[in-house]
Amino acid sequence: MINDWLNYLPLLISIVLTTGVALYAWRHHQSPGINTFMFVTLAELSWSVGYLFELSSPSLAGKLFWDDFQFIGSLFVPLLLMNFAYEYTGQESSLSRHVRVLLWAFPILFLLLLYTNSWHGLIRDSTAHIELGRPFDVLLYGFTPLMWVSFIYGYGTYLAAIILFIRNLFRQQRLFRVQTLIIVVGFVFPFLGTIPGLLGFIIFGQRDIVPYTFGIANLIYAWGLFRYGLFDIVPIARDAVMENMDDAVIVLDIQSRIVDVNPAALDGLETTAIQIIGLDITQVLVGRPDLIDLFQQDEPLREDVIYKSPSGRSYILDSFITPLHDQHNKLIGRLLVARDITEQRMAETELRKAHNELESRVQIRTAELEEKNAELERFTYTVSHDLKSPLVTISGYLGYLREDIASGNIRRLEKDAERIASAVSRMDMLLKDLLELSRIGRVVNPPQEIPFKELVNEAMRTVHGQLESGGITVQIHLPHVNGDKPRLLEVLQNLLDNAAKFMGDQPDPMIEIGVNGEEDGKPVFFMKDNGIGIAPEYHNQIFGLFNRLDSQIEGTGIGLALVKRIIELHNGRIWVVSELGKGATFFFTIAGETGEK
Repeated sequence: MINDWLNYLPLLISIVLTTGVALYAWRHHQSPGINTFMFVTLAELSWSVGYLFELSSPSLAGKLFWDDFQFIGSLFVPLLLMNFAYEYTGQESSLSRHVRVLLWAFPILFLLLLYTNSWHGLIRDSTAHIELGRPFDVLLYGFTPLMWVSFIYGYGTYLAAIILFIRNLFRQQRLFRVQTLIIVVGFVFPFLGTIPGLLGFIIFGQRDIVPYTFGIANLIYAWGLFRYGLFDIVPIARDAVMENMDDAVIVLDIQSRIVDVNPAALDGLETTAIQIIGLDITQVLVGRPDLIDLFQQDEPLREDVIYKSPSGRSYILDSFITPLHDQHNKLIGRLLVARDITEQRMAETELRKAHNELESRVQIRTAELEEKNAELERFTYTVSHDLKSPLVTISGYLGYLREDIASGNIRRLEKDAERIASAVSRMDMLLKDLLELSRIGRVVNPPQEIPFKELVNEAMRTVHGQLESGGITVQIHLPHVNGDKPRLLEVLQNLLDNAAKFMGDQPDPMIEIGVNGEEDGKPVFFMKDNGIGIAPEYHNQIFGLFNRLDSQIEGTGIGLALVKRIIELHNGRIWVVSELGKGATFFFTIAGETGEK
């Protein structure tokens, strides 16, 4: 009895090893292809268990039942091995859906025919019998044509899996080569085990030795699991890398022919692999000798390249050109990897532009501040000088007043008092103008739409006495403006007052106010007189604080400085065109917005 069980021991060991590898595969199901490999071991297990029960069954019916059961494993083991090979190497996408359906349809159809064989006899003929022997009685029967078709199907899928692994073997690094070699060796043993039964040989009383070879194969897998981390570290196939890269990749051979290209490159070239594989790079990059020259480099090169696709879209590409050498350092081709950096370069350009604009604004603002500081220094000096003059006059004449009072000279006393009053009046006028200048920019009225002619008429009413006494004619041709009405009124009052005061002995005095074209979309206003004019060297000086070209003419020298300040607050500018003796024309622009500066 013990000897009988010892006959089953090799098959039981094979079943235990297969079960152990199946359990390991189930616990490591995250690795690529491992789920399919688990089903391979389960199919092997069904084959082995079925064979165990076939051997132990004494009746023909029992042996036929378990023989039928074994076909589940024998049909699906090769198919699952092939699927595993495609998944492990990352090439499952190369199997079309139609091919998959056909591959799976055959074993299912065959099993249906097998389990209905008693009706038609297409799978197993009627010669099935038991041949007595030691240590086991053997089930024998003849093979029908459909049975031979199943053998061809099994060998075909088995060979496809082995060839796929062997082809992939030479593309991998050393660790992955060892792993693949272990899998291939594990595949070969069951494959070879099918040949004796196919040829009708009986070995050690066994018609089918394949279940025993599963134990050898799984022993090899177990060694690979613990020695090389089989399935823990799985190679990433070339397709998995190339197909999913965002960067464009083109591989050339030594003759500069395209031998490989990934989808990102095909998208940029707007073509398909079938159209360009095998073409010379000069045929693809027509009209771009600069790009073709890059591919001829014998040294690694990195360069930004501007590429225009056939549809006209432009790209900026960060391109790496790498020569490829074999183990003897012989040049065998070139590799191009190009990354689309168009958006990055555009962002950098915008950043540089913003930086330059900011730098320009800072420079302009710095220049403005320097000008304001210089103006403040001049203002401080001028104020101290001009305010000091009336004070000196008052101080001097106060001394004279004491002498007049002491001497009782009433006539001189009255004259000295008038001079003191005149000095006080001048100081009051200076202080009022300075106060008005300081308020510009701090006290701002809401901007409003104003007929400029209305402003001129109101300003003319203010200086009516001077215009009438001088017999001055004013001509007006003006549009509407948007701004601070009281401030703009001050501009016109000062310009009119200035024109009237410097009219001179002109027999036919006239002032003309109008618009002369545009500047940056803003109307250019002008006020033209035919007075004494201004020498060119004083054109900038007249807008300074307390700058008076003729001390004999009444004024404080603040009017034009005030005008300039108001115009600038309206985002405009003012300038003068004049020659001595030929009148003066003041030009100014108003942008229509006001605000504090």
